[in-house]
Amino acid sequence: MTPTVLIIDDDPEFREDLAAALSPDFVCRFAATGEEGLGVISSDPPDAVVLDLVIEGGRSGLDILPAIRKLDSNLPIIMATGRPSAETEAEAIRRGALYYVHKAAGRAEIIAKLQKCTEVARTARERDQLRREMTAVHGVFLSASPRMEELDDAIDRIAAAPYTPVLITGESGTGKTLIAREIHRRSPRSEGPFLKVSMATLGEHVAPSELFGHVRGAFTGAAGERKGHFETARSGSIFLDEVGDLQPALQGQLLHAIEEREVVPVGSSSPISVDVRVIAATHRDLRKMVKQERFRHDLLGRLEVVSLEVPPLREHPEDIPDLVNYFIGKYAAEMGLSGISVAPDGLRRLQSYAWSRNNVRELRNTVERALVLNRDVRTLDATAFDIPEGDPPLSQDYHEAKIQAERVFKRRFFERAYRAVGGSLESHTGEDTRKVAELSGIPAITVRRAVKEIAGE
Repeated sequence: MTPTVLIIDDDPEFREDLAAALSPDFVCRFAATGEEGLGVISSDPPDAVVLDLVIEGGRSGLDILPAIRKLDSNLPIIMATGRPSAETEAEAIRRGALYYVHKAAGRAEIIAKLQKCTEVARTARERDQLRREMTAVHGVFLSASPRMEELDDAIDRIAAAPYTPVLITGESGTGKTLIAREIHRRSPRSEGPFLKVSMATLGEHVAPSELFGHVRGAFTGAAGERKGHFETARSGSIFLDEVGDLQPALQGQLLHAIEEREVVPVGSSSPISVDVRVIAATHRDLRKMVKQERFRHDLLGRLEVVSLEVPPLREHPEDIPDLVNYFIGKYAAEMGLSGISVAPDGLRRLQSYAWSRNNVRELRNTVERALVLNRDVRTLDATAFDIPEGDPPLSQDYHEAKIQAERVFKRRFFERAYRAVGGSLESHTGEDTRKVAELSGIPAITVRRAVKEIAGE
C-alpha cells in the first residue's frame, strides 16, 4: 500500500513541487495552515507529515508539533524550513519532530527522510500491536504513568538515529539496561548484535584489550589476535554500563572511538573502522565527577548528545500494581502456585515504600520473597512483604506538579533577571531583553520565547 504524506505548508509552489518529486512513491495531501493540518490528521491520519517551520497567518510549526503529538504520538514528522538554525533544530526535535531539514537542501533529502519515516511508523504500529497481543495473552506490564509514557516516546525518537550516542542516567535498579536494549531493538541496528559491557568489572590492565582488541605479541601471553568489544559489536550497539567507573586512562581512547568511529588494538598502530552505536549508562553524577577531574568533560559532552533519565520507582507509584501482578505471574508459575493476589493493604504498603535501594529490582525481589515465604497464602496482605510502612503514596499528579514547579522557577528567574538590568518582566523593552540575554548567557531568542510563554500563562 502506497504511504500517505501530509504536507502542511502555506507555500503552494513548495507543496506542488514536493508532491511531484514524491510521486509515485507517496500519495500527498495538503494543508495550508496548522489548524487545517490538525483536522486532516484527526479525521484520516497520514503515514508521515512534512511540516513548515514558519506558517504565515497562523501558529508556527513549533506550536503545531505538540498538538500533532497529542493526536498521534507515533506519527513521524519532518520539520522543513527555509531558515535553519541549530536552536530551532534542537527545539523541533525536543517537541517531537523526527527530522529537521533545510528546504534548499533538495528534494532528495526529504524523500530519503520520508522513506525512513514510513519505516519508523510501520515499526511503531507493529510494536503497539505486539504489545496489545502480549498484554492480552501473557499480562506483560505496560506503564500507566505519564513519566514512563514520555520515556517510551523518547525511546522511539532516539532509536531512529542509529549513530547518535545516548547516555542513560538513573538510580540503581530503575531498568537502564532494559531501556538500552529497547533503544537497540527499535533502531535500524536491531538485526546487529547488542553487546553489554560493565565498566565496573573491567580490570585496569585488561580493559584496553577487552574494549579495543590486541594483536599477537602485544603483551606477555598475547599468543594471537583478539577482537575487542567494539569490533565484535559491528553493525549493532555496544552498551557501556556504569560508564562512570571507566578508568581515566581509558576515557581518551573511548572518546576517540566514538568521535572517529575507529579503534586501535593494543600493540598496533593501524586503526580499525567500527560501525557501532554507543549507549552508556550510569547511576553516578558525571557532572560532579567532571568538576572533580575524575571524568573528561569532552567525553561527557559526546556521550550525552542525547540523554535519558529513568525516574525512580517512587516517582511513578501508579505503575506498582501492574509490576506486582507481572512479578506474581512470573514467579508463581515457576513455583507451581496459582490464584495469588494482593490485598488492598498489601498494595498500599508496596506503593508507600520508597524503594530507594534498588527500585524495580528491589520490588521484584520483595514479591519473589513474599511468595517463597507464604506458599500457603493465596492473598498477600501487608504483613507478607518484609518492608517497613512508608509515607502515603506520591500523588499521581507528580508530573503536573513538576511542570508547575518549573513554570514558577522560570517566572522567578526572569523577574529577577529583568530587575537586575533595570527593567521589569511585565513592561520590558527589546533593549532589556538584550541585556538579560548577555547577563544570563541565554540566547535572546530563547529569552523572548520564555517571556512569551510566561505572559500566556
